[in-house]
Amino acid sequence: MSQDIKDIKVLMDQKNQIYNSTEKSINPQLNDFPIGYLVEGKGIHLGLGEWMDEETHASLIADSTSPSMFVGNILLSVFKKSVLLVSTLTGRTTNRKGKDKKLAEKYNLDNQELEDDNDDEEVNNKENHVNKLDSKKVNACKAYYIHWLEHYYEQELTKRQMKTYNRSEQIANFKEYITKKISNLKQPKASKPKKIRITT
Repeated sequence: MSQDIKDIKVLMDQKNQIYNSTEKSINPQLNDFPIGYLVEGKGIHLGLGEWMDEETHASLIADSTSPSMFVGNILLSVFKKSVLLVSTLTGRTTNRKGKDKKLAEKYNLDNQELEDDNDDEEVNNKENHVNKLDSKKVNACKAYYIHWLEHYYEQELTKRQMKTYNRSEQIANFKEYITKKISNLKQPKASKPKKIRITT
């Protein structure tokens, strides 16, 4: 186990001591836990009843050095990559012209794996419809992202950096970071140029 992950585990223990002394009305039966709360054997509460195991969480914190990187990492931790490859935030395609549908067929995914919202008529248009990411999980990611900004990221910023930093702006960028991450995942990997051997 790396030193970074050990340090994060120590920090989580300290945070829970604070929670235990201040959150006296927690009701485990109602899943009434603060965001960031650690429950032995269950993991870290991301929010909205969504949990992440301790090892995955420690890696998430250690590997995320910027807001956009954190959003991309938590997205991959909460959702399977195969789900992200055939999904969007809204359930609508952009200009991919059927590429998402082909990916869905490749991974044998259908709408039963994802929570669908049928309120939007445009989403229900079959020509524009792809899988929509589970809204509850996305909102849990956002809740924990806000928690991370306040309790982890901002703690590492210098006074000079804090003068230009804007938390509200970073929160507003959450959906953009998700969209960019999904788009990057869907981009085909560039093939390495073949080496040409020249003989004389």
